[in-house]
Amino acid sequence: MHIEHVRNGFPLGSAMSKEILTNPAYQRWFTSRFTVTTFENEMKWYSTEAIPGQEDYSVPDAMVRFAKSHGIAVRGHNIFWDDPSTQMGWVKALSGEQLRRATAKRIKSVMSRYAGQVIAWDVVNENLHFDFFEGRFGWEASAAFYRKAHQMDAGALMSMNEFNTLEQPGDLTVVPGKYLRKLWQIKAFPGNGNAARMAIGLEGHFSAQPNIPYIRAALDTMSQANAPIWLTEIDVAPGPDQARHLEQILREVYAHPAVHGIILWTAWHPQGCYVMCLTDNNFKNLPAGDIVDKLIREWKTRSHVGVADADGYYETELFHGDYKVTVTHPAANSTVAQSLSVDKESDNEFTIHCVKEPEKPLYGGGILKDMKDTEAKASAGGKKLLSAKTKSAPVKGSVLKVELKKDHHYALSAWLQLSKGTGDIRAVLVTPDGKFNTAGVIVAQSGCWTMLKGGATSYAAGKGDLFFETNVTAEVMAEGMALQPFSFDEWNDHRTESIKKERTKKVKITVEGADGEALANAEVKLERVAKGFPLGNAMTKEILDKPEYEKWFTSRFQYATLENEMKWYSTEYHQNKEDYRVADKMVELAEKYNISLRGHNVFWDDQTAQMKWVSKLSVPQLKEAMAKRLKNVVTRYAGKVIHWDVVNENLHFNFFESKLGEDASAQIFRDVAKLDDKPILFMNEFNTIEQPNDPAPLPTKYLAKLKKIREYPGNADLKYGIGLESHFATPNIPYMRGSLDTLAQAKVPIWLTEVEVTKSNKQVEYLEEVMREGFAHPGVKGIVLWAAWHAKGCYVMCLTDNNFKNLPVGDAIDKLLHEWKAGHSGKTDSKGVLEAEIFHGEYSVTVKHHKLKDHCVQTVDFDSKAEAKIKAP
Repeated sequence: MHIEHVRNGFPLGSAMSKEILTNPAYQRWFTSRFTVTTFENEMKWYSTEAIPGQEDYSVPDAMVRFAKSHGIAVRGHNIFWDDPSTQMGWVKALSGEQLRRATAKRIKSVMSRYAGQVIAWDVVNENLHFDFFEGRFGWEASAAFYRKAHQMDAGALMSMNEFNTLEQPGDLTVVPGKYLRKLWQIKAFPGNGNAARMAIGLEGHFSAQPNIPYIRAALDTMSQANAPIWLTEIDVAPGPDQARHLEQILREVYAHPAVHGIILWTAWHPQGCYVMCLTDNNFKNLPAGDIVDKLIREWKTRSHVGVADADGYYETELFHGDYKVTVTHPAANSTVAQSLSVDKESDNEFTIHCVKEPEKPLYGGGILKDMKDTEAKASAGGKKLLSAKTKSAPVKGSVLKVELKKDHHYALSAWLQLSKGTGDIRAVLVTPDGKFNTAGVIVAQSGCWTMLKGGATSYAAGKGDLFFETNVTAEVMAEGMALQPFSFDEWNDHRTESIKKERTKKVKITVEGADGEALANAEVKLERVAKGFPLGNAMTKEILDKPEYEKWFTSRFQYATLENEMKWYSTEYHQNKEDYRVADKMVELAEKYNISLRGHNVFWDDQTAQMKWVSKLSVPQLKEAMAKRLKNVVTRYAGKVIHWDVVNENLHFNFFESKLGEDASAQIFRDVAKLDDKPILFMNEFNTIEQPNDPAPLPTKYLAKLKKIREYPGNADLKYGIGLESHFATPNIPYMRGSLDTLAQAKVPIWLTEVEVTKSNKQVEYLEEVMREGFAHPGVKGIVLWAAWHAKGCYVMCLTDNNFKNLPVGDAIDKLLHEWKAGHSGKTDSKGVLEAEIFHGEYSVTVKHHKLKDHCVQTVDFDSKAEAKIKAP
């Protein structure tokens, strides 16, 4: 067995200047070394809109294309810079309202352009040292920018980028404690609580001999935030010891477990670098460059040769990264080569559902079915494009030109595989308005076909582009591609048909008198009183002291989730001091009104959701504390909840797995089921249907994690459910439908567990679209809104004001509640029969007839039956 390291896993990069676009020598030198970059100045506001209203992204566009073509990840630097000296004169001259409009335009412009194409955003640069925007808008300005940035590109890290936190212990403005306080202030701002993508950016501009013990201690302090730390702009001032000091710094930060990446601030310019150069103008290394090259070689596993044991296993230690594994055997006449990716989070046993032969394209290929080879224009490199009829041609780097219609949803499907190894494949649909829409992402491998289902929406008519890209060094192969257009009306019609098929049934009611005589022309009224499709909302402890809140909630919802009150940090904030009183009272209230409860949650895998005492426990102590928590919460509410969110968000986070091993989640599922085997057990996760640009919770990865949990010893027969939180900004409805189709393959109930839409002038419209799409999908068995009322404001979305008068969003929900429980009125025919089509549920059936002294009322469960006989007294 021969193992060759082909790409480093730890991100090590350098800043890049626009000179790289026109200098082949610079290109060769840079791309042979670095896997990640930051544009030095080219993406900054003053570079893209030096004159108000005259935006120019041509240079950063070209740099992004260059980086992507060489597999180099890009950090977005920056959206705003808080330093007053970096603001254009026209920005400084704006009034408060004008500046609000200008900043809103800037964040929308730059982020919509590069969303999904950068791995991180420096949102407000250096906002501990400076306060230009806070000075104009108030202390909440930065936090509001972070919230908007997260909404625009939830898949990227949102970074606070600052200097001197590591470099200068004497700079009291940015000591680690103040940095963390600012970070927590941003995270505590309404709408930022789900700040899973926050990161710590430490510039690292060192001017003298580095204080290595201080660097280590500062990193230890910063790591308490449980957010990835990046060194974003490392340089060392010139001097005889520059190279030696650089090596000391790089080794120290590389060794720290909380540091996830390093960028050097060494963009090349012919007139000289900012502070530190790695190369001269002939691209011959300077001493600092030699140090960087030495470390790149050192942190890359040398070619490795070994022999498998008698069982065919071979174990070794490797640096994180991408590997080529070549296997030969004396009994075989051939050599097998396979790609392998090794990283911190992966157990390298990922299972992909794939088939040996792809199926025929859906919709007959849609608008792709009639494309001829001559219509498939070549992209850079002159490759012939893949049409729906072409046999297994590579499509990486190729672009299909498609004609798109205005105000149409496009459903995309394709059977994909890689020419070698395993990796992510992303489908991108570029609409005529220039927007890059991620239409779907899957994990694929070589040797078999995996189906991608997704789509995007075009709000403009004209030429568009469809292409595929991958995060590994392999060709993308495709067959059975289809791109089917639907006008908004056609899409809604399909949804209506699905609702009719999945949520309604035809029923037959026969009405007879006491003597068995058929009562013709009897007036029959059906009113749904219970059951039916589960639609609920989150609930807060304020409901216990607010009768008007209680009345408002219980008149609408038959299902609920306690927002925080059942979580571990709410019931045992201080070790061994458990307090379930609030949760108990809320459970009692739910029982009083016959409201079904979801148990949320047993454990939460997010590091930031752990109490300090939990984070400090040794492994044996943690196991003991977890066993106590699991037993106490599950046995206390056994028989009182219909679901358990067992390990919350365990695709994004891994607190318990990192402490107890990769099977921790599976073991927790098993232990919960032993104590309470009636409820459905959920993996509850965000961004699986909301954000195709977030690689962590892709539908294929969700299914693989669920499969791994199910295959753990003792877990095969547990009751599983798929929990999709559904925190939406701007929903991609075709992608949502395609993702639900993919997840439905697991054949377990899907619930949308925390539905909300961020505030905008289209919030109501977007919410209704999400609700109708979820309600129409046959795999979705229930929906819970994440709109718990708080006197100080809701998490993101409120249905009512503080007087419990509906807001527009609340009116939209009431409209759907009314629509989805609509009853029926009619008269029986000559045989005393009434036939109707109604929503599933339990109904009160009222009969009036002139032969009856009084009307007759009977309850009928039309969930379990389709016919009923009403015998009047």
